[in-house]
Amino acid sequence: LDAASGAPRWTKQLGGVGSVWWGGGTVAGGGPAAGGGPAAGGGPLVYVSTPDSGGGSSQLLAVDPASGTVHWQLRTAGRLRPVGAARGGLCLLDTDADGRTGAVVRVDAATQAVRRVRLSVPLFDAEAAVGADGVTYAVGATGALIAVGAEREQWRLETGLSAASRPVAADGRILLTAPDGRLLAVDAGSGRLVGQTRSRPTDGRAGFTATLAAPVPAGGRVYGTSPDGSIFAVDATDPTRW
Repeated sequence: LDAASGAPRWTKQLGGVGSVWWGGGTVAGGGPAAGGGPAAGGGPLVYVSTPDSGGGSSQLLAVDPASGTVHWQLRTAGRLRPVGAARGGLCLLDTDADGRTGAVVRVDAATQAVRRVRLSVPLFDAEAAVGADGVTYAVGATGALIAVGAEREQWRLETGLSAASRPVAADGRILLTAPDGRLLAVDAGSGRLVGQTRSRPTDGRAGFTATLAAPVPAGGRVYGTSPDGSIFAVDATDPTRW
């Protein structure tokens, strides 16, 4: 859609069920992408994952958002959901119909080579983010936070949270919001908890928050929200003093 008028710019029929869109990434080198011409100016691509009706495989496409041109497409195993792109690769979670994520999949945007890293223990209802280093950071409904690189699961931290927000990767740390309003900072390299704010529970009048807002790092601060209705900011440089 045109951002100013809302008028359709292009339409593409994908078929299948559970199509998921994620915007990001670039055509390798800003030039022609495999299987198609260059995106306008080597700009961002939209990645589309469409699992088949049984969830046994997914069709992946890289689409120019300006024209709808498909730069490449492939079909690979799993019910895949894109979660980010970095270092020339698209990262996806392989999640079954019961919400269990058993693997992280990385697709090379230039060659379409597929790498799959199976998790030591599956995550349920996982949310994930991709760091600038290409590592996928995912957290499950029981509070397990993991880092998955190109070859293996690098670390796993049991945070003890009954739920958590989508993780955010920033400045070598992974940031999370807890249900009681705490903001947690975890070292991205080691998986060690390096700092957390005090809890900000409800005053008894507020209800349960089904979805936790992810922290927002900006301007040397990290901004968070809590169940008591407050918005707060902390210094991003030293989480040990939170």
